[in-house]
Amino acid sequence: MLLPYCVFLTDLAEVPPTGVEDRLVHQLDLAGLSVIYSDLGTNEIAGDKFKAAALRFHQVVHAVFEQRAVIPFRFPTLLSQEELRDHLHKESEHYLKFLRTHADDVQTEVRLWRVEAGRPKPAGGTEYMMRLSEHLMLLQSAASEVQRISAHLVREWKNDESHDTLRMIALV
Repeated sequence: MLLPYCVFLTDLAEVPPTGVEDRLVHQLDLAGLSVIYSDLGTNEIAGDKFKAAALRFHQVVHAVFEQRAVIPFRFPTLLSQEELRDHLHKESEHYLKFLRTHADDVQTEVRLWRVEAGRPKPAGGTEYMMRLSEHLMLLQSAASEVQRISAHLVREWKNDESHDTLRMIALV
């Protein structure tokens, strides 16, 4: 089986010589894209080796990402050689478009939340809903301020709200 690390535009990227479990890192070039991977057995990263393998996986991806835009695979994705080639054929147009469009962009995240330490618990449902509404309005106000002061840097914002947190994802 193969453990793919990431996909990037084919060019002169320096790729780490070894990856997870000190296995050689190989490069497959296809349709303007490169994918790097290591040969790895399905049980070689199980149990107590999993954390170290995940850390090494991300080190390899990061080493290429320092040089150019990448689309990382989710760890641990294991594919056969044929499955990897099929995946690249199927997704090549999408990958090429994304990598060319966002080659100089990065994604970052801002999380906003309000701590209610010291406040007594709400007496009932109405008070709870009023506090929740107030809480969401404060988060939205803070989010608007973050967006205002970073408008010259951010290309696109996406927000994800929960009852106590606002997660803001920026394309910079």
